[in-house]
Amino acid sequence: MPSSTSPRNVALIIAISVGIVVGVGQFILTHLHFNNSIGALLSIVLTSVITFAIANVSINYFLNEKLHLIFKSISTHRNSAQHLKTLDYSKDVLSNVSMQVENYQQRINTEIATLQTNASYRQEFLGNVSHELRTPLFVLQGYLLTLIDGGIDDKEIHLNYLKRAQRNVERLINLVDDLQVITQLEHETAELVTQKENLTALVTDVIHGLELESQQLNVTLTCTEKKAVYVLCNKQKIEQVLVNLIMNAIKYSKAEGGTIAIKMYDIDTKIIIEVADNGIGIAENHLRRVFERFYRVDTHRARAQGGSGLGLAIVKHSIEAHHQNISVRSTVGQGTTFSFTLNKA
Repeated sequence: MPSSTSPRNVALIIAISVGIVVGVGQFILTHLHFNNSIGALLSIVLTSVITFAIANVSINYFLNEKLHLIFKSISTHRNSAQHLKTLDYSKDVLSNVSMQVENYQQRINTEIATLQTNASYRQEFLGNVSHELRTPLFVLQGYLLTLIDGGIDDKEIHLNYLKRAQRNVERLINLVDDLQVITQLEHETAELVTQKENLTALVTDVIHGLELESQQLNVTLTCTEKKAVYVLCNKQKIEQVLVNLIMNAIKYSKAEGGTIAIKMYDIDTKIIIEVADNGIGIAENHLRRVFERFYRVDTHRARAQGGSGLGLAIVKHSIEAHHQNISVRSTVGQGTTFSFTLNKA
């Protein structure tokens, strides 16, 4: 059969084959001297059987040749010919192929949409990183140029500028450290190592470690749970989660009389941990984006206090690495509550 098989060629081959079969059949039956009725019956049966065989082979060959090109394009199997063997030509194979083509189209559309989203996300991420790095670098450059231009000779000026430069260096270091942490969290393939930990003791240690920051802003930190609560977790990761959530609450606390309470609730096989504050709150249109990298509800306040904009993104990745969930609820002017779960030990 020619390689340029087409429906017309297939029909022509079948027609010629049927003509030959009928002619040969008539010739044989005539020379064997069957009577008319038996000869006609045998001719019909013989012609039908041979015609079916020829048509079946021709059509199957035609379908196989054409479908091979389709599967070569859309199949996820490296060997598309092997995949063709799984098709049952006794059934409605064209509907089957049509469905697979539609599935392929949907898969391609999904991949294109994902690539477009990722491209947009990468562009936004690079823009945010550039902006976060540019600000402290320009400030550092300004201080250094002032010192070079003569400010170094004034003891009061150069000491003040060096201290400010040091704060911006620390800000850069914190940003780079947070970027490294979130990159590690996103690319970790091994299962997170967890063990039994006293969550109450862990929270108490974190509160003690943040007393200086809270006292500077007149914020009261409390843990409502006094008895030991045991959970399965990675201590380092959960400690980082608590530090980031509490520091975030401190930054957005009220000017006077701010309170932050860490609460725990026993729910079946899990412990729910809440970090609740009575701060300025978060508007509803910001809530769905608070876990995005570099997203800031109050840009001026966060940058003034040295935030990298990655804290809540790190929190989300750390909690998801434990196969748990985190959520946030808030009311403007009344405060914000972050809630996440951990498995009981």
